[in-house]
Amino acid sequence: MTEDEFSIELSEPELTPGTYTFVIKNEGAVGHNLVIDGPGVSKAQTPLIRSGRTETVTVTLREGTYDVWCSIGNHRDQGMELTLSIGGAATPTPMTSPTGGDDGSY
Repeated sequence: MTEDEFSIELSEPELTPGTYTFVIKNEGAVGHNLVIDGPGVSKAQTPLIRSGRTETVTVTLREGTYDVWCSIGNHRDQGMELTLSIGGAATPTPMTSPTGGDDGSY
């Protein structure tokens, strides 16, 4: 997952219920964070992610809809938000992390 001014991009558009470790890289010039809120997840978030840095957040996602946003300043109002729709009952498939490894990070 990447963040910059002022967007959030998910590397995998379709997710199924399961436990995920989201690896968030800040490709912007200013600090950002990432907040996830939805069924069974109450505002799980990363600390401030400085420019060029990476942070992680691990959550267990159930079937349903989750709000994802940056809570720094008015970044959410400027478009740093998205909605995750989690469906199906499969286990997550490993994806490539921003560092290029295939370590099961998202």
